[in-house]
Parts: sequence; C-alpha cells; structure tokens
Amino acid sequence: MAGCRAGEPLPEWVLQADTLEGLAVQAGINAAALQRTVERFNRHAAQGRDPDYHRGESLMDTLGSGDAADTLRPLTEGPYYLAEISPADLGTSGGLRVNGKAQVVDVFDQPIPGLYASGNTAGVGGPGALYGGGGGTLGPAMTFAYIAARHAAGAEAYSAVPREGA
Repeated sequence: MAGCRAGEPLPEWVLQADTLEGLAVQAGINAAALQRTVERFNRHAAQGRDPDYHRGESLMDTLGSGDAADTLRPLTEGPYYLAEISPADLGTSGGLRVNGKAQVVDVFDQPIPGLYASGNTAGVGGPGALYGGGGGTLGPAMTFAYIAARHAAGAEAYSAVPREGA
C-alpha cells in the first residue's frame, strides 16, 4: 500500500482503520455518508459496474483481462484505507529557454555562461498541445542533459540543432 513493503509503517497521509466508521472518525468526515457511499459502490461493484467513475471499463483498468471483476470488487472487510486525492498537474508548458546546446538563454537569446537546463525545467519535450503520458519527457530530458554535459566539457560538436554543413 502506498509504496510501502509489508510490515513498514504507512505514510502519514494514508489513514487506516478496521471499520468504515473508524476511518471516518480519523478523517473527520461523516461516517453515515461514508457508509452509504461504500454501500452504493458495493452494489455496483458486485455487478462489475461503476456508473460514477467508469472503473473497470477499459483494458487498462482490468490489467488487460477485460474482466472488471479482476480489479473492481465490493469492499466488504477491513482494514480500510483513506488518502486524500487532489487535482494536480504533471508536466510543464514552459521553463527556462534553452538553445540547441541546452544552454539557458537570456531575453536576448544569448547563452548565460555555465547555465544549462533539460527536461521539465526547460520545458523541453513537455507537453505542448499534446502529452504522450507518464515518462514522455524522459527521452528529451536525457538527450538535452547529454548535450549539456558534452558542451560543458568542451565537446562543442554535440547539439540538438544541426550545424551548418553537417
């Protein structure tokens, strides 16, 4: 659970209780409302459905089996866990501007000596109009990090922008 190995303590942001009521008390939420929500979920999960969030409807949700019962089941016995989930953003649409040598450039497009950037810190490879998914910025980040290291070490020929006559 939450990236922990068996027997390791849970992170402080994960609550655990043997009962739904105990979980609600820890979380400071309405126990009766939680019980009703879980009962509704259980009724649908027993039928292999989730009309609220459509879990179990895609191959990814079923780990490739196509059977919602493989990953969507009623919650009938504890321990129960709770973690707050909040909207967040993965990726960037900006960052430090860099040239083809991964050098950070100033507002006049002049390299700032000794300053390099790659990956999300530079907005290189990240998402623009489309985002390919988790890990999609790793290739460009590694490439520009390599270019930056080579340039900083004096291997001027390595650049993401082709040199004239090359």
